[in-house]
This record gives sequence, structure tokens and C-alpha cells, in this order.
Amino acid sequence: MAPKASKRATSATSSPKKKCRVDPVFAGIVDTLQEADMSEHCREMLIAMAAPCLSVPKSERHNLQHLGVTMIEETLQDNKKKLAELVEYAQKELSDLEASKSTILEALNAARAVLEQKQGAKTAAQAAFVDAKASTKAAEESLAEAVQLQKQGDASFVALESEKVAIDAAYQEHFKTPMDANEGPHHSFLKPFIETLGLEDSLTSALPSSCVKTKEQRGGFDDLVLTELGKALVSKIEALDKSIAEAASFATERKVGTSSAEAVLESKKAADSTAASDFESATAVHSEAEAEVTKASAEWTTFEPRVLEATQKHNVHDTLRIDFDQTVLKNFATLRDKEVAMAMEEEAAVAGA
Repeated sequence: MAPKASKRATSATSSPKKKCRVDPVFAGIVDTLQEADMSEHCREMLIAMAAPCLSVPKSERHNLQHLGVTMIEETLQDNKKKLAELVEYAQKELSDLEASKSTILEALNAARAVLEQKQGAKTAAQAAFVDAKASTKAAEESLAEAVQLQKQGDASFVALESEKVAIDAAYQEHFKTPMDANEGPHHSFLKPFIETLGLEDSLTSALPSSCVKTKEQRGGFDDLVLTELGKALVSKIEALDKSIAEAASFATERKVGTSSAEAVLESKKAADSTAASDFESATAVHSEAEAEVTKASAEWTTFEPRVLEATQKHNVHDTLRIDFDQTVLKNFATLRDKEVAMAMEEEAAVAGA
């Protein structure tokens, strides 16, 4: 802890009495006594004893005057000690501050290095976050495409089954049944399907007339036309059965693909969430590192001004100490050790002046 400076006698606790004009010879001594850290009674007593005691030559002083000089000297020495302690403390503050220069600079460089590292980590986390977002978007698009393909495939599968059921029913009811009964196929009911059978145009053109004839009424060409129609219907039904089987297999594959796309999307969303959390953490750590650099930079920026302030403070205290030694103490020593001859010479000099 820094030593406390002496309180001036002109503070609120000092005597309200108006000071008398002090002889310049005793001014420095009296000023020091006025600042002494002691009771007001003792302070006033020493101030009152200063001139009477020190004006008398050393050999002519009585015991009370010797005691007064001793007490004044002790007070002056206490003040000298306090001034020396202030200089010592100011020097210590200055030395400690100068010694901290390398530490402050090292802290600044370390903070900058950490900031650079955290900046790299933040950049990497941000890139990972951007990639994760892009991957999630791609997975969403893939799932949407898989769902759309599944919908289209399912619709196609349903259409094939419906077509197969319809043509199979038409074949049984309007071709096979009447043919088994030696009647002609029901052309009007079969007509919606005939266009999909791939028959030659000549056969297609002959169907209306051939279908209305019974078995006994048909000629060789009519039998050919109806035979080809029956083969075409059976072939179409078989082809539809095959297409339905293939479609069922594809439908299973599409369902597996959709499930896989959903799983991939969930995985990408989890990775996206993790990347977002990592980026947020990296950003927070980077902000902390920036704050440390700002703090260390401020410490370094104010270092030289603080050194200058500490130097000026030391110089002020040292100047006060030296001035006290060279003026007040030196003047006191002269007055303390003054002999009769010296006093006579001073009086003569004063009288001559």
C-alpha cells in the first residue's frame, strides 16, 4: 500500500485562527510542521517553539529548548522518511509497470493467435453449415422426386390393373362365352379394346360383320378374323399380366427408394442441426476471442501513457524529497547547530543590511 501523504494544516481539521506572518528562515520548517500527522495541540506547540528554540545558539539553549529542537527534528525526519517512502513506492510502481511490458505484449500476441485460430474454426464451421444446408435441400429434392415417382408408378399400376380387369371381363363375357355358345362375339362391347390389340386394318374392318354371324354362318375368312381376335385378346391379357407383375416389382423398388430418401433426409437434417449448433458455438467462441484481443490491445495502447504518468509521479515525489533535503533539512541543521559566533555574524549582517 502506498504511504499516505501528510495532511496540510489548512485542512478542515486545522485551527481556525489566522496565521501570523512567518520568518522566511523558518518558513519551510513551519510548513512541514503544519503538515505533520499529529494532534492539533502538539502541532501548534511545535510551531510555536520553532522560532524561539532555533533562534537561540545551541550552547545557550535551556533544556526545554533542546527538547523542542529534538522534537522538531524528529518530526522533520518523519517527513523525510515519508517522502522517501513515496519515492520508493512510485519507483516500485514504475518498475512493476515496465516489467509488465513483455507480459502485456505476449498476452496481446497470444490473444491475436487465439483469435486467428478461432477465426479458422468459425470459417470451417460456417462452411460445414452451408454444406449441410445444401445437402439437406438436395435430400429434400430427392425425396420429393421419389415421392412423385412413386405416385406416378402407383397410378400406372392401378391403371394397368383396371385395364386388365376390364379387358379380361370383356373377353370372358363378350368373346369367350358367346363363342363357346357358337354365337358371335359382342362387337360393341369389345370395340373399346380392339384398337389396343394391334390387329391389321383388314381384320379390324371385317370384325363388325364377322361378329354378328353364328358358327354355322361363318365362312373361312370369318373364322380367321375371330380366331385372330381371340388370340389378340388373350395376348393382350397376358401382356397386361406381365406388365402388372413388372409394375408390382417396380412399385416395391419405388417404396424402398422413398423410404431410403426419407432416411437420408432425416440424417441430413440431423447433420444440419449439428452443423448449425457447431457454427453457433464457433461464433460465440470467436466473439470471446475478439473481446480478449480488444482488451489486450487496450492494455497495450495505454501502456506508454501509464509509464509516462508513473515516471512523472516518481519525478514529482523525488523532486519534493530532494528539495526537502536541500532546503528544509539543510536549513534546520544550520539553525540546530548554530553557535554564538555564527549568531553574532548573522546579526551583524542583518544590521549592516
